[in-house]
Amino acid sequence: LLEKPIRDLCGVIHLGDGLAEMQNLLSLERYRHLMLLDVCGNCDVPILLPSPAPNLRILERYGRRILLTHGHMGQIAYHPSRLAALARENGCVAALHGHTHVPAHLIDRGEGGEESPVEILCPGSIARPRGGSRESYGLADLSEAGLLLSIEEL
Repeated sequence: LLEKPIRDLCGVIHLGDGLAEMQNLLSLERYRHLMLLDVCGNCDVPILLPSPAPNLRILERYGRRILLTHGHMGQIAYHPSRLAALARENGCVAALHGHTHVPAHLIDRGEGGEESPVEILCPGSIARPRGGSRESYGLADLSEAGLLLSIEEL
């Protein structure tokens, strides 16, 4: 993926599982300029040592907050309404998660559609796509103008 030219790429958000490989790749000289934000996945958890990455992280830029999680804790990746509620509790306009390896992009408006909308994105997986999906990743374009999330297939 990092061989593919992506205009104005400034960082990589890794949503768990394969974290060590991503950290090794980004330690190479040609990628050192990229910011790495990572969260721990269920396959990243060492048996005796604590994980170097948190289970949940909040990215805040341009006055917007985005919740990042793998989604395995409490199985929230399988329950978008729970994930959206967690995002709202943390003042986030969006939530990005992994775990399912199935690409999904939706807007949750809460019970009865009365709550503030939360955009939810699972980028799928490059290495192990599931559910009949193809290899995919997500793009997050966050600027002063707003937030644009999308899923791209390889």
